[in-house]
Amino acid sequence: MAVNLIASVYVPAECVGGFKYRLESLGAYCKVISKPNSNYNFEVSFQGDEAPADAIKEHIDSYEHHYELDYDEDFFIFKTNEKYQK
Repeated sequence: MAVNLIASVYVPAECVGGFKYRLESLGAYCKVISKPNSNYNFEVSFQGDEAPADAIKEHIDSYEHHYELDYDEDFFIFKTNEKYQK
């Protein structure tokens, strides 16, 4: 089954717990790609059509607004990314 990539998000270290917990409670997967400086670069994805994509995007947007996170809006084009094929 394919996994759809949603976003690559840089999250300040002090926000990591809440950010990850909320996304996982919505059915998303969060994987730390790198940890530059004091930020965590999360790759956020979901599997299939069961995860509420709008709620996941809204959560990321709320963090982006409050913490000026760096993420690429283009990732919000929901598409199957071949490197995530299982």
